[in-house]
Amino acid sequence: MELIAALLVAAPAGFFIRSRRTGLLAYLVVWALLFPVQTVVVYTDTAAKGDDWEYFAMNAIILAAGLGLNRLGAVKGMRHRRAAPSRPLR
Repeated sequence: MELIAALLVAAPAGFFIRSRRTGLLAYLVVWALLFPVQTVVVYTDTAAKGDDWEYFAMNAIILAAGLGLNRLGAVKGMRHRRAAPSRPLR
């Protein structure tokens, strides 16, 4: 779930939301809603050994990738808005 959100939400949130901070906050809110649900599902579905540091390390990598995609979307969106011709005032 978290990986899908990182791929489908992070970059578009950065690209389409004008404020870089608001785009980042939008992605982090989605992540904060999905991560606990995913963790509960994973740990109730499998026998938790208590030393599953790999799960949290992989989720940290996915979060970092999502933050990078969000930043990339924000930079591309800013360049796209600058390059677009401004509409004349009436």
